[in-house]
Amino acid sequence: MSKIFICHASEDKEIADAIHLALKSDEHDVFFDDTSLKETADYNNKIISAIKGCDLFIFLISKNSIRKGKYALSELKIAQKKWGRLIIMFYQ
Repeated sequence: MSKIFICHASEDKEIADAIHLALKSDEHDVFFDDTSLKETADYNNKIISAIKGCDLFIFLISKNSIRKGKYALSELKIAQKKWGRLIIMFYQ
């Protein structure tokens, strides 16, 4: 079972949720903001910890997620620090 972090823009929640459910059904441990974060939790530190502890980081690339100022880009930078380089895969 892999620890997987799904990074996405809030506008892309529908596709991210579909990926989340598919991975969960395959018994992976998935960090997904809707189910992994509590409103009272330390949001930023929990995300950083989850990225640092994951085996796989999935970044959903869209016009929404790469827009300047999006939190998804901050998550991507944390992942880049962990692995140094990332493998980018596109799916249409």
